[in-house]
Amino acid sequence: MKELFLNSKIGVGLLAVIIAVALLIPIAVVTGVGTVVAGTAIGVGAALNEGPANCKAPPNLFDAWETVRDFVTGVDCTDTCAVADGAANNIPANSAEYVKTIIGTGKAMGVSDKGQVIAITTALVESNLKNYANDGIYDTSRNPADRTLVKPDVTLGFIKLSLGFPHDAVGSDASSVGLFQQQAWWGTVGSSTYENDPQNAIKRLMDPVFQAQKFYDKMLGIANWEQMDYGVVAQRVQVSAVPTAYAKRVAEAQSLFAQYKGEAATVQLYDLGKNVAAGGGDSPSTAPACGTGGTGLVLDKSRLYQVTAQWAQPGVGIRQGRVHGGMDIDCGNDFENVYAPVDGVIVLSTNGNPSGSGTPEGHVYIKTADGTKIIFRHLRNTFVKAGSPVTAGTAVGECANTGNSYGTHLHIEADVSGSTNPALKALPSGPGSLSPGLRDPALALQILGVDICPPYTANRKTVGVGASLPGTYLACWPPQEWVR
Repeated sequence: MKELFLNSKIGVGLLAVIIAVALLIPIAVVTGVGTVVAGTAIGVGAALNEGPANCKAPPNLFDAWETVRDFVTGVDCTDTCAVADGAANNIPANSAEYVKTIIGTGKAMGVSDKGQVIAITTALVESNLKNYANDGIYDTSRNPADRTLVKPDVTLGFIKLSLGFPHDAVGSDASSVGLFQQQAWWGTVGSSTYENDPQNAIKRLMDPVFQAQKFYDKMLGIANWEQMDYGVVAQRVQVSAVPTAYAKRVAEAQSLFAQYKGEAATVQLYDLGKNVAAGGGDSPSTAPACGTGGTGLVLDKSRLYQVTAQWAQPGVGIRQGRVHGGMDIDCGNDFENVYAPVDGVIVLSTNGNPSGSGTPEGHVYIKTADGTKIIFRHLRNTFVKAGSPVTAGTAVGECANTGNSYGTHLHIEADVSGSTNPALKALPSGPGSLSPGLRDPALALQILGVDICPPYTANRKTVGVGASLPGTYLACWPPQEWVR
């Protein structure tokens, strides 16, 4: 059949047409088509390659589009697609310098090759390797259900300062800036925050070295991250609304790393002190630790930790209209043990998602002798069974990010609906949207003989239900009676 086709006049004519289409159209596209984006002409390779660059391949005489895509605009490949400087990966021309900085920062911190690739992957997804400033215009009209910022005037006023520093592009995504789209509170170092030291905080946030260092700082706090998939680790750091996005650009990041690992920038690391980087959501999740002890290992009597959200906090920002029914404590690292603060009986114990994030939520309910329930939420694995007795200081589960959560933390509730303790019953209840049995857990636990955060407890006694406490964070130290 093939011989008959090739020997016929019709077959020869059709073949000539196919060859002409396959060879002439690419030439016309390359020589005659110009693409302009924001006043800048870009190559046809960048225009056609919406994702990672295509590998160069021989012309396909029977597919004109494939010929244009892979023969005319493709890049040279080895085992994986090689990355031509900048544009071949749909990233800005100066992206190579950012990659070198990310690699150099990782090397200076002792981060493995895998960790450096994860950082590059994250920067590709978050900014396409552009150092973004932010115009401070938070447009929720794009998505009416979008989360709003907790302190919009302060936060957006601060983030607009980014326009005064070198940048490649300008965005309007909440308070996100930089290669990793880090929020305002990521600029915190020691006592210097975006609220009390805005100029220095934004200067740090717009520095790619600081951005990379903060990313690595958070990543290194994730237990067993080296055994996790690249995209999973990136998601654990960023807490993105699109968790599957990172895996799609790992190969591209690996190519960039392979090309530039020998040209790593020499960087001067920042002194982060005792600070631990925040999660990727719209609400801060960590803070500088006070004193001279270690950082944020929740409910461990030898360590420091921070309260990051208060009882009856109004339903703004990340809460999306839901009043907060408990108090949140930063865990410091993923999967740290959570300890029972009081003696009691386990009435409910449920394991959470094995990954430590997403549904189902893991939780433990401890019922005291007077009928009060102390509730831990957002756990991963739990170590106790319903019906079993528990003594104060017993590890009952692992702090995680399961359920309706935007970053690893421990949520504590106190339910006095079945309590026979009049002092607990007398504590103020929350707004009408909360369960009538819920009380401020810090005040409830103090009545039960445990003050889990003296500064927090003292402040909760002096302000009304739902009123803001004096500081964004409250650094705490577990007193000796935490484990009796």
